[in-house]
Amino acid sequence: MKKILFVLVALLICASVFAQNDFSIKSGKLYRYTGRDAKVVIPSGVRKIEDDAFMGNTHIEDVVCPSSVYEIEERAFRGCTKLRSISMPGVSKIGDEAFMGCRSLTKLEFKSNLRSVDKRAFKDCVNLTSVSFNDSTIEIEEEVFDGCSKLTTVKLPRHLRKIEDRCFYQCRSLQKINIPEGCEKIERGAFYGCSHLGKVELNRSLREIEPEAFGNCNLKSVKIYDGCYRIAYNAFYANNTMVIYCQEGSEAQYYAEDNNIPYEFF
Repeated sequence: MKKILFVLVALLICASVFAQNDFSIKSGKLYRYTGRDAKVVIPSGVRKIEDDAFMGNTHIEDVVCPSSVYEIEERAFRGCTKLRSISMPGVSKIGDEAFMGCRSLTKLEFKSNLRSVDKRAFKDCVNLTSVSFNDSTIEIEEEVFDGCSKLTTVKLPRHLRKIEDRCFYQCRSLQKINIPEGCEKIERGAFYGCSHLGKVELNRSLREIEPEAFGNCNLKSVKIYDGCYRIAYNAFYANNTMVIYCQEGSEAQYYAEDNNIPYEFF
């Protein structure tokens, strides 16, 4: 019996050693993972997951980061096509293309102190349906959710100052979006091609709407407050049945008249 226990313990130790050998870690930075496990638990003490660390790994399905990990660098998980979930409670920054093409991701809920999400971080995550940010996030860069064609539900952070170029480009399943109160600018093509987007809740502090920001959507109505002083000529391109609700003498009224869009005062 003792001999059997000894063998079992030895096997467990060996398995642990081999698992650790799958990671290339130096000075708290994880440079590469070469394993084939479906579930990966990042070792405690890792602070950064470096560029390309898991890129193209088609085996991993679930990743658990310790709270020590505060940054996920560029392309870290790009093309991990079987990745379904990732827990990252301490992450404050997600780099360019970090999860681009992770087509098995279905839900993202950020409860950590996430501050910024860089360009194309979740681009072409085609099965992503739900995204929820907490209010610590202040920057979501361009094309972050470009091509997430099944995305239906988005909760944006309260302190977001702008929605950048093509951020939700061709998110064809998105039906409703609430623009947070702190947002002052919606940039070029931010919601272009969101063909099921029927309702948008704009805020009082919004100042600018750039070209094609809501182009080729399916908006039925939009309420624009008089603080919005710049609306690009094609900001609402090809929303053929839309009515603009605006205040008399506002930029929104002049925009509607110039573009032959029906409007009503509120």
